[in-house]
Amino acid sequence: MKQFFLVLMSIFSLFLFFSCQSTKRLELSQKRETENTNYYEIEIEKPLLKDSVPYAKKINAHIDGIIATQRASFLKIVRDYTEDWGGTHKLPFFVSWKFYQLDDAIFSCLLTVYVYAGGAHGYTMLFPINYDLETGEEITIDTLPLYIGKKTKKNEKILAEFLEVASRLSKPKIFSQVDTKHNTELA
Repeated sequence: MKQFFLVLMSIFSLFLFFSCQSTKRLELSQKRETENTNYYEIEIEKPLLKDSVPYAKKINAHIDGIIATQRASFLKIVRDYTEDWGGTHKLPFFVSWKFYQLDDAIFSCLLTVYVYAGGAHGYTMLFPINYDLETGEEITIDTLPLYIGKKTKKNEKILAEFLEVASRLSKPKIFSQVDTKHNTELA
């Protein structure tokens, strides 16, 4: 699973590398929320785009939706934990983020959600948030190759070489996560 996330983050990093234009920090702030009870502790730090940024309400709502979904899941875990085990320890739910880009064309950041629900260790979930500020569309792993070519004005040969290298490097790692007997030489 770690290898899959490494591959995903590598592709995400390549996206950032190829899409770098004049990066300006504008119209962005951070919002912090905390909640502390006898059974859990919640700390949320999230980006907040100002209304002057195109599609700010849509992007902020997307970020809030991710956090709300994860928080609701966590609170269900807390409820089950306190009912079944008496809530002997405080369970944490932490959200942080890392800024990558905000300019006329792109908003990009990475949300990190950490949850401890008992056991040996907690777990971390990563949510890349990438938006085209010209169209308001989310940039996903499926649309990334086309977007790189469009936004960076790279010719088709360079884009094809990039995709070939990314595919060659990521296929064995992805296949090893899915099926250890898969012949990656034929894929």
